[in-house]
Amino acid sequence: MSEIRQGVDENTITKKYNIYYGLDEQRIKSVLSLPQGGGLAGATTRYYFGAYEKDIDRFGNATQTDYIYTPAGLTAMMKGGTLYYIHTDNLGSIQAITNESKVVVSSYYYTPWGGRVLLSGANITDRGYTFHSLSRFLSGSTWSRFA
Repeated sequence: MSEIRQGVDENTITKKYNIYYGLDEQRIKSVLSLPQGGGLAGATTRYYFGAYEKDIDRFGNATQTDYIYTPAGLTAMMKGGTLYYIHTDNLGSIQAITNESKVVVSSYYYTPWGGRVLLSGANITDRGYTFHSLSRFLSGSTWSRFA
């Protein structure tokens, strides 16, 4: 398990982000704990199963995301029962996301250091430069070989 904490010392921790790994060194779970009422409460949990992710918020509401691949690479994403098409560049970075009606839902730009900028639309995924997972804890990216 890896743990990231935000705070000056043990008494002023405002956020905790725990990442759990399986025996094959692949991410299997992450837990983001946010402050609530003077202590750390209200955790959001994400489970990872290959190209499938399941988020459970602090109220127990679940959101499922399934990334769909073809021989050409990442092609689509099913999130919360809605199908979205993913448009990537040659590195696998998401450039745009469209819905089934071919309407652009999100479009992105990347800085020279991999920071993602939302150009238009809604931010419906936390995947970024080269399809790496953006940290829900840090302002930048969590770079990992686990994409």
